[in-house]
Amino acid sequence: MLHTKNVTITASATPTDVVADIPTGFVAFINYIMLHNRGGATNACTLYLDNSSESSQIYLLNAKNVDDGEVVEFHEGQFVLYEGDSVIASIADAGSVDVACTFDIVEASSILRNFNRVS
Repeated sequence: MLHTKNVTITASATPTDVVADIPTGFVAFINYIMLHNRGGATNACTLYLDNSSESSQIYLLNAKNVDDGEVVEFHEGQFVLYEGDSVIASIADAGSVDVACTFDIVEASSILRNFNRVS
């Protein structure tokens, strides 16, 4: 079943926000992420996938200047996030930025079949 989570980020209130946090026992297949700057001025936006099991991040945007009214979309593929992983967004300047993430979430398999197959 598809779900969409969204947040509005304002530098004065919450300059960094978790858009989606994958719960224990689930896997999420992210197929769309949208960031919309509606704050009246250009804003330096950061958007990344946080891999909690490896303490690493995949940056989709890293302090990229997004013009007022500009929409940035990611939909040419799919990201797979596991329990504890997150989609996180932040802005550097005053303003208002909306971020939405659409994903399919399913129960995690207890075994990853053929992932580390022994011959």
